[in-house]
Order: sequence, then C-alpha cells, then structure tokens
Amino acid sequence: MKTISHKFSLLVLLAVLFFAGSAGSAWAADAYTAIVNQNTRIDVQITDTDGHAVAPGRDIDDIKYIIKSKPEGAKASVYTSNSRELKETGKFTFGFTCDMPGTVEVETFVTVKDAPKYYTGIHTIQVVEEQAEPAESKIVIMSIGSAQIIVDNTVVKTDTAPLIQNGRTYVPLRALSNIFDAACEYNSDTQEITIKKGNTMIAMPVGENQFTINGENKSMDAPAYINDSGRTMVPLRFIANAFGAVIKLTYAETGAVADIMLQV
Repeated sequence: MKTISHKFSLLVLLAVLFFAGSAGSAWAADAYTAIVNQNTRIDVQITDTDGHAVAPGRDIDDIKYIIKSKPEGAKASVYTSNSRELKETGKFTFGFTCDMPGTVEVETFVTVKDAPKYYTGIHTIQVVEEQAEPAESKIVIMSIGSAQIIVDNTVVKTDTAPLIQNGRTYVPLRALSNIFDAACEYNSDTQEITIKKGNTMIAMPVGENQFTINGENKSMDAPAYINDSGRTMVPLRFIANAFGAVIKLTYAETGAVADIMLQV
C-alpha cells in the first residue's frame, strides 16, 4: 500500500460543532494538532448530541471565532475559508495559524439568520514544531458496529465493535494495541487505564473526565467505561490526538458516522 506522508504544507483536520439552541451552551470540546506557522484547515461538521450530522437548512447570518486562550505573546488567527455547503450540509472550513508552540482554544459560533438558535463548539489546538517526516505510516479503517478493523489491508478481528455514544467514538481498549502498536493495561484495583506508545503514556481513570499525558493533567467530555460484557471502552479521539494520528470520518446517508480512518 502506498505510504501516505505525515508532512503537509496544508494540514486538514475534522472538527465538530454541536447544536446549542437559544441557550447557547457548548456541548463538547475537540482537540487537534497544528504546526507552527503552517496554515491548518479544519473541516467542521455540525452534529447533534448523538453524533449525527445535521444542517441548518436556512441562511447563515454569521460565523464568529473567539480565541479563548493561547501561548503568551503568540499571534494566532482564525478565518472562514469555505462555507458554501454550510446551509445544505452543515459543513464548513476554517483556517488557523499560530506562530508559537503551545495550546490554543478557539470557540466557534454559527448564527442562523432570522432564527433564535445557533451552533457552537470549542476546539483545542495543540501547536507543535514541525518534526522530521517518518519513514512510513499506517492506515487504519474502522466501521461503526463492525468487529473487523482493517490495518494496512489486513483484517483484524475484535470481540467488541466500535460505537458512537454521546457523540463520541469508542473502541475497545485491546483494539488499540493493533491500531497504535501500544501497550495497554487496565488495573482493576485502581480502575485506571494506561496506554503507552514510545515516550508517550496516557493514564485514564474509568468514569472520570480527567486524564494525564506524561503526567500532565487534561480534561475530556467522554470518559472511559466498562460495558455490560466487561470490556473496557475508551474514547478514540483523545487517544489518537495524543499519539499524533490524523482522523477522517465518513457519514452514511442518514447522517450518522459510518467509518473512521486513521493515519498513524
């Protein structure tokens, strides 16, 4: 299979905005990686709280961005680069640049013309220095509801299928060993999950919204949990972001997430 390069002059990521109604509270936060001084395109799909893609179906009044936090002294910019399909499909794209490494939080508001509702989401963007291009990458494809995972054209079977819960994609913990070549463990005494790959270690207590990456505290809105069959289920996006994987989603005709492709 032809190797897909990790090095992009224009990095494309996928974000999600959630319907907020007239109250205006954000439902969730998403995390992404960008490179210092590189233009990063973030493709946004509006969804409901169940993870289904939705479209406003009406003219858009405005798209606004608020940079809530950034590294001290950094210059960060956000702008809408494409909103032609927003009304019909709920998709648009914004561009992002930052001249210093660190964490940038961007809050996005999409207001609908002549309607008392809007869509909002918070995007956490980790800005890093450009790294040397790796020798090769791995492509992983998962389908919601299927216990078969394709890893570089090889089918790997699991006993629990990936699923969508509260708008987040969950996968069984053991499947991560095949996806990321990571060492995964669950301590039943402390009810804590550890996932280690190279120099990166994630510690994720079951049922809690806090986790750590190499000892640094992080937060998420999709805690790990134990399902009825006793399998440990973990939120894929937070782990993929920590390991630098690129995620791309595809949607079924119903608007539900159908497949997840990762470049690892």
